[in-house]
Amino acid sequence: MENNQNPYIIENANARLGVYAALWMIFGVISLLGFIIAFAMLLASLSGDDFPVIVLVLNLLLGIGFAYPAIRSIKKMAYVKIAQNISEVIVTEQNPIIKLDDLQAKLSERMSARYGSNTSTLYANRTNMIREINGAVKYGFLRNCTLEFHDGVPVIAMHKKVVKDKCPHCGAPIVGVYSDTYVCSYCGRSINDVLKKK
Repeated sequence: MENNQNPYIIENANARLGVYAALWMIFGVISLLGFIIAFAMLLASLSGDDFPVIVLVLNLLLGIGFAYPAIRSIKKMAYVKIAQNISEVIVTEQNPIIKLDDLQAKLSERMSARYGSNTSTLYANRTNMIREINGAVKYGFLRNCTLEFHDGVPVIAMHKKVVKDKCPHCGAPIVGVYSDTYVCSYCGRSINDVLKKK
């Protein structure tokens, strides 16, 4: 099975994949060390050794504090992977709008051909698929793509252009657009028709 991807759509995803993997490793190791040291100190204190409680608490906080960015890095790596997989389907499509059901079927078919039949249910859950696509679009891993609902049917629409650059209510710049409706980060008002098909 060919592994063609649209390099423009996923340029940001490909550039960040290595960074997120490195961050996951660094934060994961630091977090694990914090938990191991705290556990070892707890076991030692139970056997009669005296350790300051503050050191135990600090090591637990170290473990917990670095666990969060490690988990976020893993989550972003998952968004990168979904963006890469969707890009493989987009390359073969002529239509700028792909129904989510068609996309799910094509992704499942590609994953089954690549990894075996046991992965065919990977993209079966529509709610998870919508959440992953929104995440990939939100973080910029799928450029010029949006998840929309046409007559109640979820679709991925490509080739979008931002047509408004300022909030009409307060004049703040519009940045980070990933859907037709945008909520201003300054005044909190909703702005419609921010994106337009090219």
